[in-house]
Amino acid sequence: MTLAAGGKVDAGDFVPGVSIGIPAYVFKGAAETVTDSATIQNDDALFFTMVPGARYVVDVIVAAKATATADFKSDWDGPVDMTGGKWALGPAATTSGGVVARDDANGRFGFHGTATDIDYTMASASSDSMIREWGWVESATGGTFRWRWAQNTETAAAESAIVNSASYMVYTRVS
Repeated sequence: MTLAAGGKVDAGDFVPGVSIGIPAYVFKGAAETVTDSATIQNDDALFFTMVPGARYVVDVIVAAKATATADFKSDWDGPVDMTGGKWALGPAATTSGGVVARDDANGRFGFHGTATDIDYTMASASSDSMIREWGWVESATGGTFRWRWAQNTETAAAESAIVNSASYMVYTRVS
């Protein structure tokens, strides 16, 4: 947008997620369940359209639960030329498949490529754990950015992974 001397700025000049520096928020709205599937799938709500040639900062905050057997995993998906990186914060993945208590001090703290599956250990099928993934993405061609997830381990016991309705995503175009 170019503003000439004496010009004015209209509210329509600032579009969340499209205009540079204006954050957009996507709220889950309803819980979503995956049962007996370790195949990563698109989240029903946590996605947005990337403008060609733009760079975004993305922050995904998730309340999730699953049994200690099923656990949880997620990744970021987008246009084939999407590049970027993400930090992951949440319950640590363990070889034993569970944690002693929901407030266990073990955690996952690391930087990863956007398509890297991030594994999280869930403590309970009845209590949410917090997962936060944030970073940046860009694409020359544009397209749809999606946060995706599934159970980490498929079980034969009709166990589910659930992303709670309190989950949301904030994305801001920065270039």
